[in-house]
Amino acid sequence: MDLFDYNAEQAVLGAVLINNDNIETLLDKINIECFLEDKNKAIYNSMVQLYIEDKVIDIVTLTSKVSALGHDIKSDYINDVSEAIINLKNFDSYVNIIYDLHLKRELDTQCRSILDTIGSGNVLDLVYNFQEHMLKKMDIDRHNEITNVKDIIHDYVGELGSLEGNAIQTGFKDLNKLIGGFNKGDVVIIAGRPAMGKSAVALDMVLDLAKRGYHSLLFSLEQPKREMVLRMLSSESLIDYARLKRNTLFNYEQERLNKAVKWFSSKDIYIDDTSAISIAKLKAKVRKKILKHSIDVIIIDYIQLMSVDKRKGRFEGIGDIARELKHIAKEFNVVVVALSQLNREIEKRGKDAKPLLSDLKESGDIEQVADYIFFIDRDFYDPDSDRCDLILAKHRHGSPGTVKLIFKKNCFRFFNTWKGNR
Repeated sequence: MDLFDYNAEQAVLGAVLINNDNIETLLDKINIECFLEDKNKAIYNSMVQLYIEDKVIDIVTLTSKVSALGHDIKSDYINDVSEAIINLKNFDSYVNIIYDLHLKRELDTQCRSILDTIGSGNVLDLVYNFQEHMLKKMDIDRHNEITNVKDIIHDYVGELGSLEGNAIQTGFKDLNKLIGGFNKGDVVIIAGRPAMGKSAVALDMVLDLAKRGYHSLLFSLEQPKREMVLRMLSSESLIDYARLKRNTLFNYEQERLNKAVKWFSSKDIYIDDTSAISIAKLKAKVRKKILKHSIDVIIIDYIQLMSVDKRKGRFEGIGDIARELKHIAKEFNVVVVALSQLNREIEKRGKDAKPLLSDLKESGDIEQVADYIFFIDRDFYDPDSDRCDLILAKHRHGSPGTVKLIFKKNCFRFFNTWKGNR
């Protein structure tokens, strides 16, 4: 059985040369691994790089980019690609053919692997490994489409503002006094060690933005959509997350949950849980969503989980992502909030060490690009402590400072404020 269609691969690339908007469809539906022919992979990669750089994709720019990236492809082949599209109306069909054949090749490879190991392997392990591998390969599907949170809530529990000036206010009054709110085009970094509450801050921002009439788009790279929505429900209703997840609620809590569900149903909050998303695919999803709906804030949880160009190291790759986030903020006129990990150097400085800008993991470019950098600082050695310092370490438009917050871990909620010496 032939599991390769040379003409379809050339046709979709040729379609991009005819209409550059087609690159967004490719980014949304397939990736470089879906191409079998190495020359087509190289051309697709070059097209993606031109798209990231906001450059026109034509024969001249493509030939130059192919050469700059070190691909050995003759100009005659690129000319052949430009003439390969038979009918633009069949573009989506060609894309589906490529994706379908890619999955069939993966199935073939996995089945051969199972046959090679079936005599010695545990049957359940073989089945689980096969399933996990194929689900990862099928990551480009409707499961990872941007989704309205209220749609997920309806699926989970059944049917059941005004703006303040030009700056986007946060839900933390002392922080608003310190920075005056975020402006469109800003890049905001919120960093911390694991389990400090980075995702909780992001969710608090999403909820508060909705209350103030803003629209947000959350990219959750670590947690699935349903998990994040449950956390939102816990935060908004102030119901203990563990009991909410087990559905062991008291009557008064059920009433609060119903109220939270009705509130979410009246808001437009969007979420995408594509794992290891590339900056190019993220940009394509943002562009597609903004064409249909107004988006004010984009939140990424978190930046180190994004995929980078495999030919580059993590440090350089994360730097590229950081710079592109600033381009996205300016191009789409949105605030970009990206969560970030800290490296392990802070733990070497002792129990009372405070985070420094140099602790940002894997890239100094994050510091250069960001308009604001916040550190979430809780007592690492006392996980039960609810006191939290939100440290503004970089403020491009003013002075740094610290905001005192209280963190209720059981419902993933930060509150406005604790007095310094209690």
